[in-house]
Amino acid sequence: MNLFELADETLLQKTDELVREERELLTAILHHLREINARRLYSKLKYKSLFEYAVRRLGYSEDQAYRRISAMKLLGELPRLEEQLSSGALSLTTLGLAQTYFRNEEKSSGARLTPESKTAVLESLEHKSAREAEQTLLSLASTPSPLQPDQARAVSAELVEFRFTGTKTLENKIATVRGLLAHSHPQLSLGELFETLCDLMIAKRDPAARPSRTQKQNRTGNGVADTIAAPKKSRVNKSGPAVPADRHSPPMAEPLAKSASRTSRRRLAAHVVRDVWARAKSRCTNCGSRHGLEIDHVIPVALGGSDDFNNLRLVCRSCNQRAALETLGRERMEHFLNV
Repeated sequence: MNLFELADETLLQKTDELVREERELLTAILHHLREINARRLYSKLKYKSLFEYAVRRLGYSEDQAYRRISAMKLLGELPRLEEQLSSGALSLTTLGLAQTYFRNEEKSSGARLTPESKTAVLESLEHKSAREAEQTLLSLASTPSPLQPDQARAVSAELVEFRFTGTKTLENKIATVRGLLAHSHPQLSLGELFETLCDLMIAKRDPAARPSRTQKQNRTGNGVADTIAAPKKSRVNKSGPAVPADRHSPPMAEPLAKSASRTSRRRLAAHVVRDVWARAKSRCTNCGSRHGLEIDHVIPVALGGSDDFNNLRLVCRSCNQRAALETLGRERMEHFLNV
């Protein structure tokens, strides 16, 4: 592109027009991402999340994907946000910080923030740089919480660098755990510590890692596995997926289930749950995700499906929701999707 011959005023005018078009295009992209998320289309394409779809399919960097998804989530809730984006009063970076702030505040208070309170916060951030916006949000926070997203960056084929911000309370807990393990692991690094904690949680929560009844009877040692309580049993929700008993999410296919027997909410036998998880190797059978896994009926219970092992599959929550959307339709599922 050769702009050398453009007059000064023409160059400035063209630049203003392009920036205005860029902002309009941005809001259009956010609306498209929101609709893709509502339909869980990334699951249809076998991506584990909208974030992975944005990075691998659309070619955004991880930071770019994070900022757009944060803005997308706010866009449907706050009508005025589109105007603020189009005018340049708010940037994607600022919205990413604000979304993290909102999430931290709701977690701290245990209650959802109203759209009015979120709008007031965003108005206080208008025309501020990212640094100024972060300072404003930290001053408003009820408890000190990080606003920057966690990061994981591959530094070699075998090593990954993790970066996150924690509280002083977390620092004290880490020191306590290191102290408790000082005799057996005197030089425990942070990476080794978190890997040990992950191993403990996997042994406790992954059904595929649970010992069978025979294995329990044959155990004679008193190692880590012997000290971990068995996870709670799973239950089958209205559409068939089995979810951990401590989950509080609504059933996926309530509209369809209302026409079926209420007895569909029942427990699967522990050995069936373990075998389904083991067969899938603790991954979603559609996209390979390990996040939010649920046991789903290939043929839903409400449509005559049974609890037979061959009618069960392990899927992540997003893929389960996509399957329900394809079976039931958007209108029936709208109430149960946290778009």
